[in-house]
Amino acid sequence: MPRKYIVSLILFCIMLNVSGLLWKLFEPVLFYDEIAHFITPFTLVLILAEIIYRSGGDDEFFNTPLRAIITGSVIGLLGATGWESVEVLMSRMGISVSNTLPDTIFDIFLGVLGGAAGAWAADRYLDRIFRALAYERPPAPGPLERFAKRRSLFANNSASQQSSMSALSVWGLAPSRGSTSLKLF
Repeated sequence: MPRKYIVSLILFCIMLNVSGLLWKLFEPVLFYDEIAHFITPFTLVLILAEIIYRSGGDDEFFNTPLRAIITGSVIGLLGATGWESVEVLMSRMGISVSNTLPDTIFDIFLGVLGGAAGAWAADRYLDRIFRALAYERPPAPGPLERFAKRRSLFANNSASQQSSMSALSVWGLAPSRGSTSLKLF
């Protein structure tokens, strides 16, 4: 994704989660907790796909939409389970958080859903990039292809030299075998 969208999503997630923790907005504000538990894994999966792409990776994690959704769901599941574990620790430390079993299960479900949606969006974005790159320039030839091209150029060049020499020999101007100078008469 364009960098400005990634940065704005990161800032939005930070603002959403920090303000929710500082001012205890997760419970009293309607759907605040649900939005945070969906948007955060969505953003994390997008960032992960961007990091993979910018570090030279290709479309292997998100090569089909189904594989992208499965990968994003697993990332969302791991992240949501980790966060719910942090919530349990926070409640044991005396910090007021809602970690009832139905809330925990629904938060994990939203994490899986957010991860899947983030992977789907990343897959669509990466597919567009890789398609554009495929049409923009052909893939670079490998070493064997470069070697074959050099050989064919050399072979074509020596064939054209031979045809020039045969034309010169008709006029008697071709060099004789073993000599490097031209025979003029």
